[in-house]
Amino acid sequence: MKRITSHILAVCFLSLSTLNASDAHTYYVEGNRLCGSQPRAAIQAYRNAIQADPNYFEAHFNLANELFKQNNFDEATTYYERSQQLNPDCPQAFFNCGLCYAQKQDYHRAIELYKKAIQLQRGYTKAWINLGNAYRKISANSPEALDAFEEALKLEPNNFDIHLDLGRVYVDQCNFEQAEYHFKKALGLRPQHVHAILDYANMLNIVNRTEEAIEEYQKILKLHPGTIAALYNVAYSLKKLGRLDEAIAIYQEIIERDPNYVEGHFGLGLAYLMKGEFHKGWPGYEWRWKRDRMKERTFPKPKWCGESLAGKRLLLHAEQGLGDTFQFIRYAKVAHDMGAYVIAAVQNPLSSILKQCPYIDEVYKLYEGLPEFDYHAALLSMPLILDTEIDTVPTEIPYLFADESLVDVWRDRLADDTNVKIGICWQGNSNYPTHFLRLAVAAKSVPLNMFERLANIPGVTLYNLQKETGEQQLDDITFQLVSFGPDFDHNHGRFMDTAAVMKNLDLIITIDTSTGHLSAGLGMPTWVLIPNPPDWRWMFDRTDTPWYPTTMHLFRQPTPGNWERVFDDIEQELRAFVAAKRNTSKTVSLKSSEANNIAAAISYGELIDKITILEIKQKNITDETKLHNITKELETLHKTRDQYLSVTPELNQLTAQLYKTNCMLWDIEDAIRDKERHKEFDDEFIQLARSVYHTNDQRCRIKRAINELYNSPLLEEKSYKPY
Repeated sequence: MKRITSHILAVCFLSLSTLNASDAHTYYVEGNRLCGSQPRAAIQAYRNAIQADPNYFEAHFNLANELFKQNNFDEATTYYERSQQLNPDCPQAFFNCGLCYAQKQDYHRAIELYKKAIQLQRGYTKAWINLGNAYRKISANSPEALDAFEEALKLEPNNFDIHLDLGRVYVDQCNFEQAEYHFKKALGLRPQHVHAILDYANMLNIVNRTEEAIEEYQKILKLHPGTIAALYNVAYSLKKLGRLDEAIAIYQEIIERDPNYVEGHFGLGLAYLMKGEFHKGWPGYEWRWKRDRMKERTFPKPKWCGESLAGKRLLLHAEQGLGDTFQFIRYAKVAHDMGAYVIAAVQNPLSSILKQCPYIDEVYKLYEGLPEFDYHAALLSMPLILDTEIDTVPTEIPYLFADESLVDVWRDRLADDTNVKIGICWQGNSNYPTHFLRLAVAAKSVPLNMFERLANIPGVTLYNLQKETGEQQLDDITFQLVSFGPDFDHNHGRFMDTAAVMKNLDLIITIDTSTGHLSAGLGMPTWVLIPNPPDWRWMFDRTDTPWYPTTMHLFRQPTPGNWERVFDDIEQELRAFVAAKRNTSKTVSLKSSEANNIAAAISYGELIDKITILEIKQKNITDETKLHNITKELETLHKTRDQYLSVTPELNQLTAQLYKTNCMLWDIEDAIRDKERHKEFDDEFIQLARSVYHTNDQRCRIKRAINELYNSPLLEEKSYKPY
């Protein structure tokens, strides 16, 4: 049959020039016969018909249809548009042309064509449905999309696709009651439709009906065992519920089934991080770059993978949100301590405040011109490169700094307020482009009026640290909240006034946003309201965090959305905090002005640290002049220690630990210098460099323990542990 058809067409091609318009129908009929079995031959037959009769509407229309089936949307568009010219009253010509433009992602043009088709045929259900979908592509929560689907539903009340689309639109608009209604309608029509079950389950997950969502995902797995999407969503849901071991097992099963499944690797990494198994979590977290929402920056110079940074220029570039940068910029100091010249490329709002960090040599805005550098690293990849474990997180605080001149300015401005001064922040950035991120921000934000109970505690003044979004709620409150006016954080750069004000406050209470990271990084007592489920960095159950062990306290929702219980706990703690401030001084009183000068210059931990370092030098240095100076300084420090610190067994134990740690540092640094002298920048050198970072962190923890031993306030009414 194929041979006969080819022969006939060949004869037709040879004699085509001799045909007139009346022969076009022969080619048209032949095209119709071939379009199901031999699409290429059908396309050629329709072309012949058009060449024989350029005004043959049906040939143009059918040729466009065949080209559309072959994904040749550009040429199909040409013939559909010619069809419209030949028959401007044919709604299908406009509708099908709209489908072409939708495939080419020109949704505005598609909308125009669907509307024309509807104008010609008001009851054109498919045109209404596709009009709704085109509006959704332009804007997820488009009211025009909802209107289009509602019109389609009037025409076909029991249409499965319309109910499914309406459910999706209502989810986009956060109208979950209506979404559930339409999803259930769709499932009533097709109870085993996988996409309908999945969409319904995802909606249940969004509203934190997580156990119900898992049941729906399990329905898919019963119908189609091993479905990756369903397995992934079960694992994701278990992770939300804190059932991390179960989630990890399923993520591992997913990866065994599909080793390249990006979300499986990423989800597994997050589960390990939430569990505190950082060494297993960071590799999975690197899979973020393969996700649709992330795009890794490329540079002509190599990524840093742990090589020697002595004398090298390292570019650290920010990613994700402002809070992420505040949290992970601490690794710039680690790189600086390893000998790097550190260049930071950060989000525009952070360029001023991060210039205050002495360990960053140059600060640039993201995507502006950069200087020369030797290596680069994404900021949130640094924990992987440096093998960060839960007990080796760099915790030298403060690592963020305010402009001291602004601190003085705000100290004067706030001097008349003798109350306990508390800064608050209640809403995250609600302007994210994706529906998912906007929902996440809404889940962690709280209504401003919930702070009223804190404002009513005697002796408390609340200060407004909210910026960008959420300030419209100020018009609706009835309690006192001090705001700073339009120039705040404007004249000196974003976060500059905020940081300076924070240094003059007693406490910051904030939702999980950049404000909390800035405050805790500055060394200020910070209470953070954590939603349920929490972000990965806060793990589960803990009221403290390894990222800010001495400055941050976490207040967690017991159940999703339950902020009332959180504020019950905060109010109770705040009353104790205010009592502590009222009944004790902010610093330990020493016996003389000389002692006060010493206390202002260094902490108790630093005092003992200096003593142990000088004792190590005393053992190792042979130069007589240097040894004399060391011995003299040691005598002074010993007197200071004996005069102002009660020497306890606990202090002796911590001193011995600090001495041992500083001896290790001394030996490591000797080994590094020896390697550099012989230009041996091998794996052993890299491990030595990393061990400086780990050992320094251990040293900081011991100094912090000494400070806590002597700086705990004595309360008259109730023992209160400051955060």
